[in-house]
Amino acid sequence: MFIKCFLIVDVLRVIMMKDPYFKLGPMSYDLPYYLQQLHPSVLQFYRLLISALSISMGFAELSIFLPCVLGPSVLGLRGEPWSYPSILGDFSIILHKGLNGLWRGYWHQKFRLFFTAPTKYLIQEGYIKAGRYHTKIIGLFFAFSMSGFMHWAASMTTFSPTSPIQEGMFFLAQGVGVIFQEFLCYLSSSLMIGNLFYTLGWLYLIGCLAANDFSRVGFWLVEPFPSSPTQALGLGEHDAGWNCLKSFDFVWFTGKYWWESGITLL
Repeated sequence: MFIKCFLIVDVLRVIMMKDPYFKLGPMSYDLPYYLQQLHPSVLQFYRLLISALSISMGFAELSIFLPCVLGPSVLGLRGEPWSYPSILGDFSIILHKGLNGLWRGYWHQKFRLFFTAPTKYLIQEGYIKAGRYHTKIIGLFFAFSMSGFMHWAASMTTFSPTSPIQEGMFFLAQGVGVIFQEFLCYLSSSLMIGNLFYTLGWLYLIGCLAANDFSRVGFWLVEPFPSSPTQALGLGEHDAGWNCLKSFDFVWFTGKYWWESGITLL
């Protein structure tokens, strides 16, 4: 499984580096010939799909590496395999629950405990009652607001010119999308294929809010592995090789304060 994820991530990164979008964000640079032939809507779908695949495979690789390679002897409890459940859940939950199912069960649940804690506290203290519709709305608000803030903060603290508000709005919009889909279900019976198309359509419409910012911050420029079999075969950029760390250098940086000093990767 580790080797499989490693190869998939390696191939995906080589593919991404062919597209200036994944290096610089949504700029108007010349595209490779095979991308120039795509309709803008198809190109957007392609970029969103590649981004989603890379993120999910990266999470999967990390979930295998941390418990199986480092393990409890290095990480303690965080090195136990049970701390890393499957990254992706059963796809059928999207067919049955739509966008709500995507975020509740299909996408990774690593932060679920933290995002649901405020709502659980309000229920335990008797401020709201479990099972009520307004309780669900409050739960959606807390979960996606906290997720949006976390990603907003990550974007805000980068050196590159980014758009943190778009990063946060992407996650806030998910709660709106869940409520809107439920409203549509009240108007007419929702088939499983309808849930699937609604979920894909919603992500297509607003997915660029997050994907564009991932590219702006240079997220995809980070080498995920010290070596690359795909680049060793000559399929990468013209100056790329199997050794992905040859262009990096470790230097000591001294800041104004002690917490600003440390080893810098150039």
